[in-house]
Amino acid sequence: MRVLVEQTGRKSTHGEIVNVLKQSITGPLIFRSGALVQVAACLVFLSWSVVHAGDGGRGMAGDDIRIASLQVAESREKAGDTPVYALEDVFNLALQEHPRIRAAERRVVISRLLPARARVEMMPKLNAYGTYNHADRPIFYYDREVVPEDQTMGDLELLQPLFKMTFFPRRRQAFEEIEGSRQEYFQQIQDTLYQVAQAYYQVLQARELLRNARDFVDLTAEGMRVSETMFKAGQVTEDVVVRAELNVTKARGNLLESENNLELQKNILRNQARIRARDFEVAPPPGLQPPAEDFETIFKRALASRHDYQAAKQQVKVSDLDVEIAEANFWPSLEGAVRYYVNNNPAYDQDFNYLLSSVQLSIPLYDGGTRYSQLREQRENLKIARLALRELYDTIKVNLHTSLTNIDSYRNRLENLKKQVDLAEKTYEMTNTRFSYGAATSLDRDQAVTDLNRARTELIVTSYEYQMELLNLRKVTGTFVEEKVAVAAEREKNGEER
Repeated sequence: MRVLVEQTGRKSTHGEIVNVLKQSITGPLIFRSGALVQVAACLVFLSWSVVHAGDGGRGMAGDDIRIASLQVAESREKAGDTPVYALEDVFNLALQEHPRIRAAERRVVISRLLPARARVEMMPKLNAYGTYNHADRPIFYYDREVVPEDQTMGDLELLQPLFKMTFFPRRRQAFEEIEGSRQEYFQQIQDTLYQVAQAYYQVLQARELLRNARDFVDLTAEGMRVSETMFKAGQVTEDVVVRAELNVTKARGNLLESENNLELQKNILRNQARIRARDFEVAPPPGLQPPAEDFETIFKRALASRHDYQAAKQQVKVSDLDVEIAEANFWPSLEGAVRYYVNNNPAYDQDFNYLLSSVQLSIPLYDGGTRYSQLREQRENLKIARLALRELYDTIKVNLHTSLTNIDSYRNRLENLKKQVDLAEKTYEMTNTRFSYGAATSLDRDQAVTDLNRARTELIVTSYEYQMELLNLRKVTGTFVEEKVAVAAEREKNGEER
């Protein structure tokens, strides 16, 4: 697999995963056939970190680079090579294709129709009516019999609302609902891309676990080779060789599970990001770093940045305006009307045509209690919206506390696991040397291999869990993929459609 790396003059700041990989490839006796694979992976990771380090804020040039990177991946797939996707590439694919994001964008478009719908309440209305009258028998008028003639009548009516109290809060509510739908759209972008990022990191983790499983197979195979050599020399009994072969078989079973897990995680990422390639690879992103601010600063930023919190505040405003609309239904309304009548055969009290103008004042007095029940309902909905906002406020605070606590826990655990890997490597080296000279039993060597494999596995899993928790912190604070949200906001503001 070839990976193109652009060299820049910026200083690289490597994250925890870089240190984990550097830590995992030490020890000349531990890696044999898998050493080249591990070193190559580490070099690719470091090179990628150099390219991406420090590019937190990108402008249009950064967007062009990401689009070009995605085009390179697609062109490599057409050429028969396995495409390599960066995290930005899968983000761009999801933004273009994911149905939840597209549906949220359509809901913003629908909400922009609300101001026009509110204006309709005060727009003039023009109606036309037509009537045809036919009498099938005469009418007796005193001592005479009168046969009415057929009548054709037309009525053109123009109605113009002059005052409706509900118009003013309904118009303000329309703009509040637009802003609320925009915030929900931005939140949907963050939620969807966060799921994509989780799937992306799961693929990276599964790939590292697969490499570790291959190294574990190499370690057990090396142990079986040594055991067979010593058995032929008469230094160990046959059960040592059988046990070594059992260890190889278990390691190969673990390798098969790791391969299946990698394929499963790729399928999940393929579905989340709408990747059409039959097979693909992913490039490690730069390592994330924990925040340096205190809790209160981060919490204030979260309240200002969280789009779901802003949407909840908009919902409170919308519910408050619903109460105003319900109260406005108690106000009188004023309406002007102009009517023009045409009659081809008028009666004695009618004319052929005439124009009628009127002004109508309507004062609602009693409607069976409908307005009162609507007002009570909207007041209760306002209370519910305020409670939902308060609940979200508390949830953000709890989630932020939890995320920061988990980050500290993962950081401390990573330091401990790195020490465990160092000690497990040294223990394996010493035990393997002692076993080759007959100073250690095969059980001692098997235990050293098992401890080393378990320590490396826990280190890989914890390293990626730490990075995913740092991603979760950005989501909790509302700053996750904020550059993507900014681009979407600018496009939506300009009325552009994808």
